[in-house]
Amino acid sequence: MRTSKVCYRWNLLNGLLFFWHVVLSGNEDDKLYFAAQARLGRPIVRQRRHEEIAVWSTTAILLFLDWRRWFWFALLPQFYAKYCILSLNFLQHDGCDMDSKFNFARNFTGRTLNYLCFNNGYHTIHHLYPGLHWTLLPKRHRELVAPHIAPTLENPSILAYMWRNFVYPGVRLDYRNRPPLITKEENMTLDEPWFYSNAETYSGTEEQPTLGLDGCT
Repeated sequence: MRTSKVCYRWNLLNGLLFFWHVVLSGNEDDKLYFAAQARLGRPIVRQRRHEEIAVWSTTAILLFLDWRRWFWFALLPQFYAKYCILSLNFLQHDGCDMDSKFNFARNFTGRTLNYLCFNNGYHTIHHLYPGLHWTLLPKRHRELVAPHIAPTLENPSILAYMWRNFVYPGVRLDYRNRPPLITKEENMTLDEPWFYSNAETYSGTEEQPTLGLDGCT
């Protein structure tokens, strides 16, 4: 999900269309990831199978009861949620330093966003400890990230950030407040695969830091 895939001059288009530039390649990479986990015999494969059974069974029941209501009250909200969570990656990583230990992600610390998104606004710590329970992210962010991260990567309001970057002045800047340098070659380059042999992440565990940058590494 590298943000260099979108290079429109009007930054609002970068934010709106980012989803469409990454969704197909992301889905393909997910398939490769789970195929690798299946070959390695990891528990996450069984977990995914159980979740698929639950989702598709529920979908079948809803379709049988009323397909029109399923479309309006299940399918469209699910698509909107997917669009928003993938688009959020653009806000959280665009203009960041992917080679930095801490400055590779932007954090939104406002209470409303984090209440609605299970503290996903604390994005750096989410990547460093992907198995850490969401309720612990703010505390660990204050302890392990805040003392080291660039001040521009801590934003109290996601709405204010979106206004500055997409509306007024609407200029795309990196975390140093400079125009990002994205070459044509970088924009068109092929995706690199994930490190499929890494140990899978389990919820509720505080594992060693792992830089999983949404497929950016």
